[in-house]
Amino acid sequence: MSEQQAKVQENMKDWQYWPVVNLRLAVKLD
Repeated sequence: MSEQQAKVQENMKDWQYWPVVNLRLAVKLD
């Protein structure tokens, strides 16, 4: 269970992180 919880936490981090990356990519593309 703890391994799955760690994966979920990592996914949560990704979802908080990806919007920032996408924003930077959008700015770079512009």
